[in-house]
Amino acid sequence: GAKPRIERSLFERNTSVYGGAINIDGSNAELNLINTIFYGNLAKDGDLGLGNGSVIYANSQAVVKIHHSTISKNTAPEKATLYLDAGSNIYFYNSILWNNEASEQVIFGGAGTTAGRFEARNSIMQGLTTIQISDNQDVVDVDNSSFVTNPLFNNPTFNDFTLKNNSPAIGYGTNEVSFSPASTPVTVDYSNNSRPTDSNPDI
Repeated sequence: GAKPRIERSLFERNTSVYGGAINIDGSNAELNLINTIFYGNLAKDGDLGLGNGSVIYANSQAVVKIHHSTISKNTAPEKATLYLDAGSNIYFYNSILWNNEASEQVIFGGAGTTAGRFEARNSIMQGLTTIQISDNQDVVDVDNSSFVTNPLFNNPTFNDFTLKNNSPAIGYGTNEVSFSPASTPVTVDYSNNSRPTDSNPDI
């Protein structure tokens, strides 16, 4: 199956009914997002239904792994920023999800009977405690390494999502290989600057 890897990329001002920025479908599909920024994306109501998943709409047991990425200022008025349906899985590591407009930030759809999974580690995440599961006994695996707090971007009004010097995201990441793409810690950031390679890099 397809296993694309997208690094140091920007998804901005895209619009769709299902997945404003990304729609991924199928049990053999695995998408890895590394050092990626999403802003200004919109899940817009259309003939197909209510807009859903302003950033990601994952369907039919698809897998999305998100590393050292930032999701902010995206809009899904009726539904979610991240939407998982029919047993799909999202892994959210060393990343920030903040200031997105949605009824809930993460929602599991109830299609099929397969349980989905959302897992977060060493991340700052709006809506962390209000993830909406379906009747499929979806798994939400969030430990105390992730929390809800303002990440203190430098100038989000002008889409500058770099971190202020006093940001809680500085030095809060992990280089644990099990939470790294292909078990290899990420050594550069979005701007291709070196990341610290010790145990606590920036998110």
